[in-house]
Amino acid sequence: QIAHPTSHALHREYRVLESLMNYNRQLQNEKEVLESSEVEKAVPIPTPYAYCKDTSVIGAEFYIMEFVEGRIFVDPRMKSLENPRERMEAFNDAIRVLVNIHNVPWWDVGLENYGGRGRAGRIGNSGPPSDNSPTYVQRQLQRLLQVKSKQSQLMRKTNSKTDNKEQKSDVMQRIEKSLDEIAKILSEHATKCPNPFGLLHGDYKIDNLIFHPTKPKVIAVLDWELSTMGDGFCDVANLCMMYFMPDIEKGWGVAGLGDMDVQETGIPSRMDVLSTYCDFDQIHYKTLGNNHNQLCAKQSADLYIAKAWSGFYLSFLFFKNCVIVHGVAQRASLGVASSAMADRVANLLPEMVRLTWKILGDFPPPSKLNDENLPSCKL
Repeated sequence: QIAHPTSHALHREYRVLESLMNYNRQLQNEKEVLESSEVEKAVPIPTPYAYCKDTSVIGAEFYIMEFVEGRIFVDPRMKSLENPRERMEAFNDAIRVLVNIHNVPWWDVGLENYGGRGRAGRIGNSGPPSDNSPTYVQRQLQRLLQVKSKQSQLMRKTNSKTDNKEQKSDVMQRIEKSLDEIAKILSEHATKCPNPFGLLHGDYKIDNLIFHPTKPKVIAVLDWELSTMGDGFCDVANLCMMYFMPDIEKGWGVAGLGDMDVQETGIPSRMDVLSTYCDFDQIHYKTLGNNHNQLCAKQSADLYIAKAWSGFYLSFLFFKNCVIVHGVAQRASLGVASSAMADRVANLLPEMVRLTWKILGDFPPPSKLNDENLPSCKL
């Protein structure tokens, strides 16, 4: 049993790839290039060829896409790049492409009804959310808590059949209590977060990008299965998680920068990522002119706001990943986990929760959290 069966929704991935393919072709036909720079608006993707929902063909739904030859950096330290300038250009291009994603005119490329529950509260059912509708993070927190609750129920059924059920149950109950407390604090601030609206990748990070074989340029963005319509600052935070994750040698399954001092390496600091993101977004905003759909009008990303809320979005993304790892633990307990590393990843859950508490305490939302607001159930 899997608590969240849509977590690997291939049909969603294929749909967004197809829309982006048509968008890129439209840009090519119009020969649109951003003013005041050579940065293009296109979103590099593998060309999607066909989607098949008939599970009798190979035993599961599938789609076929273009093979893109290039480099994938599993380690964000990009150790194979010896030149710091090349590494800096690679990161800058990754941020540029992320901004391009968030500025896709979704209302014009067949994505006006994309995003499931994200449609709630939109103007005319196809515009951005109305002012009185829940923010993207609010809706996500509610959904993640529902998923966690279902996972907990399934895990308790399994643990009741094991020899050390009391020990497992006690540890997991403390973890789940911590997650509930984190969600409560995040929910209190989610109503006031910036909540920009646009196409969201959902898992934007360096190892989901294909770089040119020899140039520091992104030539394809992979793994769109979590894409939706929502708050672009969540994608920025997802990219910035690498600053708090241990390096690949620690075996967390996802590589971070660890304790690396990024100075003179070409790797930007977290604040540099925010600054570069806002700079590229302002370039996009200046090119909108009078052709921008009024329903989708948005302000360019403000650096002051981005910095002030960056800790909130980081805490939310780490909470989200805690729920995902909680799901891995649930599936591991049933013996149906999705990889051989499942047990190892599941055992990281207490450390993930501790890290989420630390980020929430070190980088609180603008309305500063006092120590007394952080419950004593921190692990």
